[in-house]
Amino acid sequence: MGSLPKIPPIATLVVGVVLVLFALVYLMKSGLLTIQGLNGVINYGYWFIPFIFILRAIGDFNYLGFFKKVKHTAFAKADSKVFVPLCLAIGIMGILIQLMD
Repeated sequence: MGSLPKIPPIATLVVGVVLVLFALVYLMKSGLLTIQGLNGVINYGYWFIPFIFILRAIGDFNYLGFFKKVKHTAFAKADSKVFVPLCLAIGIMGILIQLMD
């Protein structure tokens, strides 16, 4: 078990910005935020966002998700304990939000 690779700060920033954009989509759905002209595009986002998180939970079959082959690294253990359940929960909640609408 070696040390974890250093993640570039720009990668962390990109992930953070994408998560904020996803939050804005759901704020628009709730009616707390309105942005004119985006309703048609945003309607696809309501299904796209849960789909992305479900895919992340399933993984790439090597390093990420339920079906990963590499299971004994520090990242793989954290992925199994934290990231996979979190992504699955977010994905399921997104689908439930759509179905309840």
